[in-house]
Amino acid sequence: MFTGGVLRDANGGWLGGFSSQEGVGSVHMAELLAVRIGLDFAWNKGVKKLVSELDSLEVLHLLREASPTTETGFAELVADTTRLLHLDWEVHLQHVYREGNSVADYLAKCARHASESFVSWSVPLVDLHPLLLEDSFP
Repeated sequence: MFTGGVLRDANGGWLGGFSSQEGVGSVHMAELLAVRIGLDFAWNKGVKKLVSELDSLEVLHLLREASPTTETGFAELVADTTRLLHLDWEVHLQHVYREGNSVADYLAKCARHASESFVSWSVPLVDLHPLLLEDSFP
């Protein structure tokens, strides 16, 4: 699975991004993993208010309704992500259409060519500049 994510400030300014490679799994598993990695990434950067945008309604519903008895085949990942959601910070999960999530998709594609399983981007790649302008903001 290849995942990517971007962390931006309230004005859309770049705070960081990541690309990750993690074994094999479904599209939903990749989206859930991207959320978990993104939450961890934001927490470690000291973010206290976060809007996490997902382009999978299924994963959004799964996280909003998570319970210890969730039988999705990846309950441990759901539990770990839910634990991160309940840390001492304000996190809002919201749906965004795939077209509004092109930066994260691009960074996920970068993971395919990365020599490491996790890459953190402190500045946006040049190819991301047009995508940063196109992605939607709340």
